[in-house]
Amino acid sequence: MLELDGSIGYGQVLRTAVALSALTLQPIRIFNIRINRPNPGLRPQHLTGVLEAAKLCHADVKNAKIGSTEITFVPKRLEIPDRIVIDIKTAGSITLLLQTILPIITFSNKKVFLTIFGGTDVSGSPTINYYKKVFAYYLERFGIKINVNIERYGFYPRGGGKVNVEVVGAKSLNSVKFVERGELKKISAFSIASKELQKAKVAERQICGLEEVLGKVNSSYQYVESFSVGDFLACCCRIRELCFGKRWLG
Repeated sequence: MLELDGSIGYGQVLRTAVALSALTLQPIRIFNIRINRPNPGLRPQHLTGVLEAAKLCHADVKNAKIGSTEITFVPKRLEIPDRIVIDIKTAGSITLLLQTILPIITFSNKKVFLTIFGGTDVSGSPTINYYKKVFAYYLERFGIKINVNIERYGFYPRGGGKVNVEVVGAKSLNSVKFVERGELKKISAFSIASKELQKAKVAERQICGLEEVLGKVNSSYQYVESFSVGDFLACCCRIRELCFGKRWLG
């Protein structure tokens, strides 16, 4: 059994290790999970990721509970269904959950539909639009087709976001090269705010603030229904074959 120190990189060691364990069927033990965080151990997003990954590889999991700083994960066989529904039940990050689940289904060589409930735009994680505009771009370069549909945004503390993700897996990944930076092609900005903030024109003011720094950009804004009040600004930059992104939470 492979043993890993989960104190490094906060929850990233856990997410990556569980995904690779499921793919390779390599049993693992992770200790000191998020031990240096103010709230150490598994949080709802981490726990949901572990348990959902276990379903995909029929793993035996020990000590998987909120607050646990150590788990064992023993996968047996991969079995990827056509449809997967996951409910984090909090504002836990949907994009961080996908960091565990997506690698497992990537090599299934089939189309998989996921519906995930949780936080779409929360602190300490990529926003769902960053995932859709930037991360998905690179996945497609590697040969993984992914479509992200945001049905409802979810902000802290209640979450309640709903995202549908369609993934077309592959047997292998494409070889890619990113050698030259090239010329700047386009800068796009997306400003989203809950409807409670519409009277104060928060979404428009976020775009104006960005353009005071960068100048005129291709921009759009939207007010959305959500369980909690929230807002964010996302910026996407295309440079030849590269795509960069930045997000700010309100």
